[in-house]
Amino acid sequence: MVMYGLTGHRIHGNAWLSFLKVKGELSFKDTIFDDPKGQEKCCRNAKSTWEKVGDRDKADYYFYREMEVKRKQKHFIMRYVEIIVQYPLGYGVYPYRLLFSFIIVFLMFAFIFWIIGGVFTNNTLINNLRFSFLTMIIPVYGVINAKTGILGLFTIIEAIIGAFTWPAFLVIFTRKYMR
Repeated sequence: MVMYGLTGHRIHGNAWLSFLKVKGELSFKDTIFDDPKGQEKCCRNAKSTWEKVGDRDKADYYFYREMEVKRKQKHFIMRYVEIIVQYPLGYGVYPYRLLFSFIIVFLMFAFIFWIIGGVFTNNTLINNLRFSFLTMIIPVYGVINAKTGILGLFTIIEAIIGAFTWPAFLVIFTRKYMR
């Protein structure tokens, strides 16, 4: 199989490759593009090439790079709002990144509950860890069992984050390992 591409180089100007018919593998790993549109098109071509070859991991790498540069081309405000999608969710490519984000969020909320005064009368860190974890997995659990006031507000925020995080992890994990 023939390997095409530039690995670890810098491309100045346009590199659209619209005329190129690739038979084999196409790689732009660690390549720096000065033209965002060129990076988007090159990564899209590389992604398609790796999908045809059957290497899903490399196709996912180029999909991530394509989506990253598409985000950077958007309006200033949207560019930074979408960082929430890029880093914790990894554009659906990196399930362990989302799992790590899930663990950080539930530990952070457990610590907040413990510092503020706890959700339960027996204010131990382990009780707050259990409460925080169950709120992330089953959002209704936290909303039903929470106290009112600031703890109730934090519980609702954690339940909303959990309502999106856990299903997203299941979808990303399934997509990554069950295809």
